[in-house]
Amino acid sequence: PAILLRQGNVDAARRALSEMTTGSPWYGEVLGACLQPQPGPALQAAVRKTEAALLAETDPEWKYYQGSILAYCGQQELAVRLLQGAVAQNYCAREALDADPLLGKLRESPRFAELKQASEACVAKFREMRGGAAER
Repeated sequence: PAILLRQGNVDAARRALSEMTTGSPWYGEVLGACLQPQPGPALQAAVRKTEAALLAETDPEWKYYQGSILAYCGQQELAVRLLQGAVAQNYCAREALDADPLLGKLRESPRFAELKQASEACVAKFREMRGGAAER
């Protein structure tokens, strides 16, 4: 469903949810609630139910994945926390932060500048560890 959302195909993403697990690591319940016509209370309940597990996730790529979903769903605070966690664990995501369609709403937030700064610092740290070699 996340790929379909990135392609702008919300209806297909809704249909694809039926093949997605609700538990870890996908937490389809959050995305399912988000894609309802009126997500309000259902989305808030799903986020509350999964927040601790999402924050405890040790894989930075999964943190990025879930952070991007939550950003799309308007859950900016938790999205930023997850994305910052991914960057802090060396998942720099510099290009993805600028290009990922799911982060469109988040880019309008003042917190996005902080996230970009952390991402740039992550890339600089990587380059330093590689002996200053130019990296794209």
